[in-house]
Amino acid sequence: MLIEKEKINKKIKNLYEDSLSDIIIFSSTAVCIVFVAYFLYAGTVTVIPHILYIPIILFAYRYPKRGILFSFIIAVLYLILFDILISADFGLYIDAIGRTVVFIAVGIIVSYISGKLHSQKERYMSLFNSLDEPIFLVEKNPDNSLGKITDCNQTCCDILGYTKIELLSIELSSIITKSGDAELSNEKKSPLFFKGSKSSPLEVLITAKSGMKVLFDLNFHKSPSGKTEEVIVAAKNPYLRHEAEKKITESRFRLEESLKIAGLGYWDKNTDEDFQTWSDETFRIFKIPPNSEMKIKSEDFKELIHPEFREKVFLGYDKSISERSEYSRKFKIITGDSEERWVHSRCRHYTDKRGVVIRSLGTIQDITDDVIAEKKASEQAKFFETLLETIPLPVFHKDKDGKYLGCNQAFALLTGKSKDYIIGRTVFDLFDEKTAVFLSEKDNPMLNKSGVQITEAEIPDSRDNIRNMIISKAEISGSDGEDRIVIGVMQDITLLKRTKKNLRKSLEEKNVLLQEVHHRVKNNLAAITGILEIEKSRIKDEDALRFLDEAENRIQSMVIVHESLYHSDNVGEIDAQVHFKNLFESVLTSYSPPSDVKLLLDTSGCKIDINSAIPCSLVVNEILTNSMKYAFSGRSEGEIKINLKCHDKYYHLSVSDDGIGIPEDISPEKSKTLGIKVIYNIVSLQLMGEISLDRKNGTKWEITWPRKETDSDTVL
Repeated sequence: MLIEKEKINKKIKNLYEDSLSDIIIFSSTAVCIVFVAYFLYAGTVTVIPHILYIPIILFAYRYPKRGILFSFIIAVLYLILFDILISADFGLYIDAIGRTVVFIAVGIIVSYISGKLHSQKERYMSLFNSLDEPIFLVEKNPDNSLGKITDCNQTCCDILGYTKIELLSIELSSIITKSGDAELSNEKKSPLFFKGSKSSPLEVLITAKSGMKVLFDLNFHKSPSGKTEEVIVAAKNPYLRHEAEKKITESRFRLEESLKIAGLGYWDKNTDEDFQTWSDETFRIFKIPPNSEMKIKSEDFKELIHPEFREKVFLGYDKSISERSEYSRKFKIITGDSEERWVHSRCRHYTDKRGVVIRSLGTIQDITDDVIAEKKASEQAKFFETLLETIPLPVFHKDKDGKYLGCNQAFALLTGKSKDYIIGRTVFDLFDEKTAVFLSEKDNPMLNKSGVQITEAEIPDSRDNIRNMIISKAEISGSDGEDRIVIGVMQDITLLKRTKKNLRKSLEEKNVLLQEVHHRVKNNLAAITGILEIEKSRIKDEDALRFLDEAENRIQSMVIVHESLYHSDNVGEIDAQVHFKNLFESVLTSYSPPSDVKLLLDTSGCKIDINSAIPCSLVVNEILTNSMKYAFSGRSEGEIKINLKCHDKYYHLSVSDDGIGIPEDISPEKSKTLGIKVIYNIVSLQLMGEISLDRKNGTKWEITWPRKETDSDTVL
């Protein structure tokens, strides 16, 4: 009846503990969700959502098989709350999704670990109950005697004939009766269990339920729970001690193999002995063959240490003994094949009851590769530091708090401070308040958003001279996204801006001068035209008058070019659309053809450079003149088309009319008329281009010539 009651009470207790755990888990879940929803509603989206790790971890630990599903539900619920309560841009949504991924990842990791722990606990309990040796967990009475049994494995029940419930209701000391043939003394009944990690084995007789006395070796251990009022009692068959020794040997072998895999050798030395005991791995590190005793004399070991470190190693070891401190040192050795290697040795010292060091147990590891890598890293860091100093531009880098982590000498000269002073300071310690506020405001966006920032600023130098600076900065984050730093380079453009200003002023003066030159050339050409007009009034010969008209027309085309250049914003080029229209109107006025002639003009927004403007204008003038004089004879109307295309390396000009066309018996290349000769000579000799003639449906001239850069183009 008592046993059944204890079973019922135990079930009730377990049910209560399970219900309490569930209440805690779901209460924390509700509180955390409400807390996150409140702060999301308040606009806080960064730190607060991390409290959702609490219910995820609790639930995944409690229910590892359903922990992943629960974390997924929490993640979806968080996204729903985020979408409802936050009006965010794309970047914040990406961050929110990232957090949900972390939630699920945490659920997976904790579920996995918890599952392993539960599985491990089950395995340990199964192992505990399947052990061949009886194991008791016993309370310790105030007088240090063995008290009530609080737990035991199945082997205890099988050997002693009690049920587990029965054993949990009795005191272990009550069934221990004898140690060999003698009764247990008070000291034996009340052993001091806690002087060390465990006591020496105690041979006793334990009375079984049937009254039979069974001989055991009792070993006393501290409880792994850390409770001083409990002790673990392991009962072993004394005749199987050699099996235990065998297991110890196997455990030692496993330890040595594990150390060997990790590249760790160990050594053991008693202070009163002049030799050390080494493991196989230690001999391998020193590249000397092990002996049968696995020992090496201290003098022989001393010879294996590089002479540069020999004295330091032994002095450091002696000092650690005198101070009772842990020994740790890196030093160089000379191996058995005369190779120099780096090793790292650690050891701890063990003392007797008087506190005197009697033994040292240590490890040794070959760290040659690490030392070489560290040396290379140091050399690389030194190289980059030297490279940084060779840069004539001020260079700096600062942390997320705006504190300078380092700079080169050029930056130190700019501020007038030493590099040691600058490190750990902010812009407010180096510059005036106005400059510092400006630079600080420019730093803040860099710490919140990656990328490159280029800023122009006025920075006072060490002599309080204002320098115009271009500051290029970039943000670099650590692998965890937290260790953000800003790297910046400053370029002094004060002289460049001053030179640019002077050049702009000089260019403006040059443009004014060139416009004045074009204006005067235009006036001179107009004066020549006036002289020709006066001469025409005195000449009666028709041929002479015709030649003077053509000459005057050619001069007028040049006047139009200079007029266009004078009014152009860029004296190195003219607007083809306006220029050809003015030229057409000038020729139309000069010749007054018998028909109504219309102009179809398309220049595609082209600008003609100054090197091509006058020759091109003369060519178009000759073509228009020929069309006005001959193309529309006997007609009431006519049409002239001018098309100009500008390509990267050449111009293409097309001038056509729908008139009667040039007769087939006239060869333009061999023509003796001045107008056609002017066209071909200017195209081939001045424009360095090509010309073709199409006589279908009137006359069509196709001209192509290369584009040329002028001095004005280059300056502009």
